Amino acid sequence: MSLELTLKDALSGLQTSQAALQSISNNIANANTEGYSRKQVSPKSLVIGGKGFGVSVGEVRRSVDEGILNLLRNETSETRKLEQQDTFLSQINKFFGRPEDNSSITHKIADFASQFDALAVSPEVEASQFLAVNSGADVLRNLESLSDEIQRLRNTANNDINTTVTEFNLLVETIAKINGQIVQFENSNLDGSELKDQRDRSLNSLAEIVDIKYFDDGTGAVNVFAGTGQTLVNGGAGLKISYASPSLIVSRSEYTPKTATNYIGPGSSGHPVGGIPGIFVGEEAPNTDITTGISSGRLKGLVDIRDFELPMLQSQLDELAEKLKVEINAVHNKGAGAPAVFGFTGDRYVQAGTRFEGTGQVRIGIVDDNGTLRGLRKSGLSETS
Repeated sequence: MSLELTLKDALSGLQTSQAALQSISNNIANANTEGYSRKQVSPKSLVIGGKGFGVSVGEVRRSVDEGILNLLRNETSETRKLEQQDTFLSQINKFFGRPEDNSSITHKIADFASQFDALAVSPEVEASQFLAVNSGADVLRNLESLSDEIQRLRNTANNDINTTVTEFNLLVETIAKINGQIVQFENSNLDGSELKDQRDRSLNSLAEIVDIKYFDDGTGAVNVFAGTGQTLVNGGAGLKISYASPSLIVSRSEYTPKTATNYIGPGSSGHPVGGIPGIFVGEEAPNTDITTGISSGRLKGLVDIRDFELPMLQSQLDELAEKLKVEINAVHNKGAGAPAVFGFTGDRYVQAGTRFEGTGQVRIGIVDDNGTLRGLRKSGLSETS
């Protein structure tokens, strides 16, 4: 072996050791860096003509347990869903208040009942009359305010869905782009480990939004699928999701899939008035709608809040208002005016000869103490007089 080859052999050893030391230095420096994986340099013997001529840097391996990483992403996705729901439910819980709070609907209904009890004892006292009416109006205002808050939060959740869809698409685009770069690096025998760390961080962020499945296709690229099975990333190509967000969510608004009987087909929105469109992967079609198929992630939490949790709360509030109305009317109907009224005089004056035109029917009934109808008089309004 010539002196030159001997020196090159020694130099290759020094260069390889330097690369290994650089890798160790990076590992130490990034020990607390989120998303960084420890790297390990594997030396590779140089062989020329069957003889060894030094050493070179071989594969740079990342110390990553893919099984644990996949489990972490699944658990993170579920956690983000629950955190998203907790954020909204905590807001509405503060608005409803605790039962013992003076501003809570529970306290206002109890106060309303107390004022009616006081009115029953002294119905002729104007102060009792005023307090009873005022407390009733206070209950109504509180019910309206709670309903408005529920719809406000539904609109906030819907706006967040729109924003999250945009964030999701950027991540899909990023992963597809990095896939292409990694494939090029590996085909050129270059180190793509840092790019893989970057891709892992994007996959972590994607898993926070929806539940995903993925696998390495053998070329260095990772193919990603939605939990419902639709392809999101295939090599260097990404498929975006779309959501045509309605401008306003109202109490009657509900998710309307393309397969629904009241779906009206192509048009300005493709959905009936009050309908909320789905979230689609790629082209809009029944089999690309993932709205109800998402099982975890922030997007799932937002959809559940908008379409299930808050509407259910609104339904309970409506039921409370309906029962309150029925009970108040039942109590009111048991009473009677004192002194009894023998006639009614209208306060709307019309000129003589004015013709009345109307349609409909007025029904006046008489019931006994048990609420049984004893007499009924009908008067038609369809005549012109």
